[in-house]
Amino acid sequence: MAENKSAPASKAISATSQPVEVAKLIEQLGDDDFRVRQSASLRLTSLPGSAVTAVEAAAQRGGFDPESTIRLELALKVLQP
Repeated sequence: MAENKSAPASKAISATSQPVEVAKLIEQLGDDDFRVRQSASLRLTSLPGSAVTAVEAAAQRGGFDPESTIRLELALKVLQP
């Protein structure tokens, strides 16, 4: 049976684990499995406002494939006030 690499969209992220979780979600934006990419996008857009800094830093750092870049930019549009 295949492992489900995507996390449920409702899973809460603690403040201490947030940077690690954000980095993991950003990495998953480039996953080979569409479901993992989609789940990561949804999770990024549901993070608290304190995640904006980490998402912005990743977007500015760049080096992502085109789809990941678009997903990251869309997440920023949702997260930014």
